[in-house]
Amino acid sequence: MTRATRSRGPLSRGLSAINRDLRRNAVLYLMALPGGVVLFVVNYLPRPRIILAFMNYKAATGTWGSVWVGLQGAGGGVAMKGGVFSWGKL
Repeated sequence: MTRATRSRGPLSRGLSAINRDLRRNAVLYLMALPGGVVLFVVNYLPRPRIILAFMNYKAATGTWGSVWVGLQGAGGGVAMKGGVFSWGKL
């Protein structure tokens, strides 16, 4: 079989196009890499610590040993009285 008559599947053509794009734009991807790292560090690393706001956290038991209190730890909630939002016990 010659190269001209051999058919390549759509996956093979797609991967070669991606590979060609990566080689052609390698400098642009390298320039975008520091921004991607900053976005990851600032936005996704703090996520697991957000759950501490909804726990009765005790340092002795740690995060997973502490009791889950949900929104009770907020001291109430937002209520609407006379068209005005107020914070407190519902």
